[in-house]
Amino acid sequence: MTVVSPQPEEVECPDGPHPYLVRRVRGVYDDGVTVSASRSATRYADGGSAIYYGRTIGTSKTLTSLRLQAPDEPVYRSPWLLALIASLILVGLAIYAAVLATKTNYYVLYNGYDGYAGAPTPSTYTDSQYWVAVAVLVGLAVLIMLWAASVAARRRKEFARLRPLWDQAMVRWNRAYYCAKCDGVFLDGETALMEPETLFAIEPFGPRQG
Repeated sequence: MTVVSPQPEEVECPDGPHPYLVRRVRGVYDDGVTVSASRSATRYADGGSAIYYGRTIGTSKTLTSLRLQAPDEPVYRSPWLLALIASLILVGLAIYAAVLATKTNYYVLYNGYDGYAGAPTPSTYTDSQYWVAVAVLVGLAVLIMLWAASVAARRRKEFARLRPLWDQAMVRWNRAYYCAKCDGVFLDGETALMEPETLFAIEPFGPRQG
């Protein structure tokens, strides 16, 4: 088996000329990522064919690849689904309470408070209690939807702020070089050697310290 050494890059590290130790960040990252797959099998004792019943796929990264991985893409997580489910549950309970209140009025109107054993009485079974419950449940549903609107607006604003910064960070990541001797990254044409966590950060970055 012949091992081919990587060709030297045409760029030089800001800290000195050692081209064989300078490579594109993307290439170093890809070389450090390993994807493995395994399958489990059961074979019959009489030598019959094996039955595969499980498959596992895993990914491992070297420490260098972990440091050189691309910045995480911002994601907008909508709160509306959870808020809608909670509000629908509360509204359903409110409707049920309203039905009970209407049912109480029906019993009182047509049967009276002592028309039969177990009939509703003013002290134990009044429709006002149900209407209070209806108001509370509907109010909670409205508050939940208002909360979801506030959270959604804040998250959309943050996503709109971070997305252009992430695009710029990805441009830097695709342009960056890694020097194995200095254990730092830099951009072609710039003299600053930086830490990967600094150069690829979505937020504003600065030159390497020390």
